Amino acid sequence: MMVNQDFEDTGIVTTVSYEEQDIITKNKKPYNRTMTHNFVPRYMRVSKKKNIYLTGLAEADYVFVTVRNRSTDETGEASWTWRGMVMHGYILKLGRASYMYMSTKDIITGSPYVKSTIASYAVVGMTDYYYNDPTNIKNLELHFGTSNSHNSPSKRDIEHLISLPTSKITGEHHTHYNVAEMLLAFKGQHHDKVTTAISKMTNATQAFASGTLGWYWSLPVDLKAIVREADMWNETTVEDWAKKAKYASRFCKAMQNCIEADLRPLFEIDVLSNRGIGEINWVAEKEHRVKPDTVNVTYEEVYKEASIVFNRAQIEGRSPPRMSWETYWNNRWQYTPTGSIHSQCDEDAQYIFKERNIKNKFMTLIRMPNSTTLSYFTGRNPETHAWSSDKWEWGKKRAIYGVDLTTFVLTNFGMHMCEEVLPGDFPVGSKSNDDYVSAAVNEVLRDNSPYAFDFADFNAQHKTGAMKAVIHAFRDVFAGKLTDEQIEAINWVHAAHNTVWIHDNMGLKETYKSNGTLLSGHRLTTFINSTLNKVYSKKLIEGSHRYVKSVHNGDDILFGIRSISECSLMRRNAFKYNIRAQQAKCAAFGIAEFLRVDHTRKGNGQYLTRGMATLVHSRIESSGGKNISDSLEANEMRLLEATDRGLTKSAAEMLRYLYNKRVSAIFEHTTEDAYVIVNTHRALGGLSSGNKALLEHDIENVLLEQGDIEELEGVSLPGIAAFANATASRLDLPEKREQITKAITQATLTMALPRRTGKAITKITNRGESLIKVGLYKCFKDLRAKATFGQAKMAGVVLALNSDDDRIELLKMTISKVEDPIKWLSLLV
Repeated sequence: MMVNQDFEDTGIVTTVSYEEQDIITKNKKPYNRTMTHNFVPRYMRVSKKKNIYLTGLAEADYVFVTVRNRSTDETGEASWTWRGMVMHGYILKLGRASYMYMSTKDIITGSPYVKSTIASYAVVGMTDYYYNDPTNIKNLELHFGTSNSHNSPSKRDIEHLISLPTSKITGEHHTHYNVAEMLLAFKGQHHDKVTTAISKMTNATQAFASGTLGWYWSLPVDLKAIVREADMWNETTVEDWAKKAKYASRFCKAMQNCIEADLRPLFEIDVLSNRGIGEINWVAEKEHRVKPDTVNVTYEEVYKEASIVFNRAQIEGRSPPRMSWETYWNNRWQYTPTGSIHSQCDEDAQYIFKERNIKNKFMTLIRMPNSTTLSYFTGRNPETHAWSSDKWEWGKKRAIYGVDLTTFVLTNFGMHMCEEVLPGDFPVGSKSNDDYVSAAVNEVLRDNSPYAFDFADFNAQHKTGAMKAVIHAFRDVFAGKLTDEQIEAINWVHAAHNTVWIHDNMGLKETYKSNGTLLSGHRLTTFINSTLNKVYSKKLIEGSHRYVKSVHNGDDILFGIRSISECSLMRRNAFKYNIRAQQAKCAAFGIAEFLRVDHTRKGNGQYLTRGMATLVHSRIESSGGKNISDSLEANEMRLLEATDRGLTKSAAEMLRYLYNKRVSAIFEHTTEDAYVIVNTHRALGGLSSGNKALLEHDIENVLLEQGDIEELEGVSLPGIAAFANATASRLDLPEKREQITKAITQATLTMALPRRTGKAITKITNRGESLIKVGLYKCFKDLRAKATFGQAKMAGVVLALNSDDDRIELLKMTISKVEDPIKWLSLLV
């Protein structure tokens, strides 16, 4: 707290029974301490005997909000008006100074001053702010620090930035924009000491420099002025810069919506380090799984609460798809992603390819015989195996665990599309679109203020019994909707949680048994996390005198609260049930953060920092584009997200031109061709679907180059024929089976083989036919499968074949007479 008045110290004796920063600290003997103007309790409670106890937020009855100079004040309970809000609380009188404490039970009204003070000081625990002007943007300067003086960059500094290396894990296809291109896009803006500071960092990379400069040059004037003077620019390594940036960003989230300026461009600045820093502690990874620190809930408690969730889903009309093993196995081409493949079973080895491009789940399963029975998988010992690997994220590197093939198949069959059955307060799966999420959050915040609770290492908080209880509840509640074969698969998955083996081939080079925690690569990760998120939230609000609304997705949760006491209650219950949280990130009364979006502010998408980091550098696990349309479409999406978050239109136009020019040359096209592809309507083969989409050209794929994979030669892939037969039967097109098989085979090879695909662009002469295509485009989109993977989109077969929607009959009539049903299916669905 910044106090700018000179008060005399008279002293009030407070009994310190809990450390100020702790939630609850046991086994500490109380001791006396005198309150002075240099030591002012943040939280306190007052006993019946009027003894004052210094506490943490969890135990607090009162929280400090301001200080005033009024001779008539006296120590004790009081009511007063502050910043337009009537407060009930307590006054501690020190000389002429009156330290004003608000009751944690007061309902927080709309005053931005009140919310700012509570958000930054009371809940998050920030210590430095101007108590007499908490909504002033100048408060940010206290947390961004002060930079050393830097001159404008010299010619040598600019040359050094342009010649920076890429990070050690960056491939050629990962770099979308380099420093030289950013300098062209933001011409004339580089004469700034921030440019100089970045050029002086010893381990800066192209991704870090181009993304950080693009972010800085895109900031609004008022925020840029603060960032320019920040002490993060004093650092000489990206790692130290990221630490300073992360600290400053934390305060911005606490202040969001409590001051007039929109601070979203300053959120998560550290992600701009962009996959260049961090290492995994594999010893700690093992410790977290062998001796997990889990939530104190019983199997019975989780089963009961999860059953309530699934019963609510049934009331809303949601249920999992009923499916026989034969139906699932014949449709495995559509139901299987191309994720990494692992198996502990020797009999699977004959189906797993060795070449990297085709060594995945999808190619393995479609290679297996169509006669494969359910018992081939359920006859195996029920146990889960997981193999370690690493994933480079924006600002860190983290461990992930890919789960064995048997567990994946039986989970995907028995609990197919399980995320879709979660009720309305779970915007997951197909409900995780912007409109639905916004509506769900608005319902939580109706007559409430936001509290974004932040779980710490959520996957590692789950007991084995808690995860099994969720699966058990799912099976029991939906038993009437499932086939006996699905229940058999679920029983196997339930039992497999008892024995979980981790094959750490990345760090410790050993295999060990896990005693809890959810694996990041498990098919049920989102489903179990979301359900346990809700179960734990019920524990957090246990004892509340009102129903506290909340919304859940994975480890994300947003509560609708009305007073600080509800935050205190959640901290007490978090300690009671060992629900671990990152308290410094648990923002209240200001930002309504859910799924990395602040839903209080208008606008789209997440944050400028993430948008800029993604704009300049792709995910490490991504592969190079095989099709010019894929490359152009991905760049358009990145540019759209960046401009939504603050990238200027002029910079976006230049970046678009530079990218289109570069990519079109790779695929033997002109830059003008790239613009035609981007702006032509999707129904005609382009990438636009808006009212301004062009209708002048017809665009078709043209194979430019295709490599071979020797391992594929002469190999039968029965899953292709099975899915082609299922598609032909569902559409009543037996005479088109061969044509459908060809389309599905082509899509499989497109995904598997190294190739480059360009476009044949022809001028349209029959405008009437074009208008028909545009008019019918996606008119049956409601019949799409809710979970579709890349190969299905390539083939144009995204229809949910197991759907019982009556409109399928109309779709069948529509395509029954056309020459190329698959092409029209792609157009219509």
